[in-house]
Amino acid sequence: TWGIINMRFRNSFVYVLPVILFLGKGGFVRRQDAKFMLDGKPYFYAGCNSYDLFTKTKEEVDSRMADMYSDGIRVVRTVGSSHSVNKGFEIEKGKYNEDMFNFFDYIMKSAKDHKIKIIVMMENYWEAYGGIDTRLKWEGLPGDTHKNRAKFYVNQGCKESYRNFLKYFINRVNAYTGIAYKDDETLFAWELMNEPRFQDSGEDLSGTTLRKWVDEMAGFIKSQDKNHMVCTGIEGHGTKYHYGGNEGNPFVYIHQSPYIDFTTGHLYPDEVWAHLSPQEAGKVVAEWIYDSTKYCNKPFVLEEYNSKTKQEEYWRAMLKAMEGLNGAGDNFWNYLNYKDRYSPYDIWHGHPIIASVFKPHADIMNKK
Repeated sequence: TWGIINMRFRNSFVYVLPVILFLGKGGFVRRQDAKFMLDGKPYFYAGCNSYDLFTKTKEEVDSRMADMYSDGIRVVRTVGSSHSVNKGFEIEKGKYNEDMFNFFDYIMKSAKDHKIKIIVMMENYWEAYGGIDTRLKWEGLPGDTHKNRAKFYVNQGCKESYRNFLKYFINRVNAYTGIAYKDDETLFAWELMNEPRFQDSGEDLSGTTLRKWVDEMAGFIKSQDKNHMVCTGIEGHGTKYHYGGNEGNPFVYIHQSPYIDFTTGHLYPDEVWAHLSPQEAGKVVAEWIYDSTKYCNKPFVLEEYNSKTKQEEYWRAMLKAMEGLNGAGDNFWNYLNYKDRYSPYDIWHGHPIIASVFKPHADIMNKK
């Protein structure tokens, strides 16, 4: 996702923003307490991130959708926002690029054809594809640092441009299917942002400002769309989990928003700043699920995960926790074409981890 690319490669790669895709039955997926429900039955999934779908051709989109489905993937998270000149949905404030929206319409059509549902991430905290730095720039404000980006959540111009983008996307009618996004069963949920935070601005522990923004924007989405769920896209960092630091986005408090339907976490246990063993990684997942259930009464989604070393060992530890503790869904980072691979986190159709760990896990989750 945007966040993932962000966190993981902020020193050497461009950052990105994502969306989520679901493979499976029709109907709207909804939340009932700490479970997802579809057609009156509990719904669990195993999925992936595939952030770059909007940069591909229609043929490549169709081919990847087919590969993902055959690999047992039932949710794909991908980018739904960009301000870049060549592939931008909104290059200038309030000016929407019909060509890009039309292509995203096709992604939705392909997802529908391949029995996939999609969560659209609507903005990126990091600079990949412009992110909130671009919205700050439109208001004459700097970005780049945490303190500068904190102004995004309180600046009226930033909030207005973001809200207008939400409204346009939600109410758009798909050019291929003739269905408005807000009425489309292919859509799983709207995601507010990839890895939002209010860091280094006096609220690393409280999260007061970010919670107010989440309430406002998620509430706005709910006023426009009565069918779909909304999530935050936060990483779940925090000293209480011994994973990352306090960043103005406390897991429980932010996810207790009445407008948020499920909690999210992003786990990269062998990053140098994380330094978790496989056992410790599994424990973090268990703690997220516990807090999500006990204090939020909401489903938990391991929205990003992977490791650069001991891949099978780490994956088994994290996914065992998801299976055994009724985690609602998970999305590994990152599914792409073999020819496009560029990092240790890249997974493709035919990658050994698919057959050895992921497919058996997907079978368990998809049959629950």
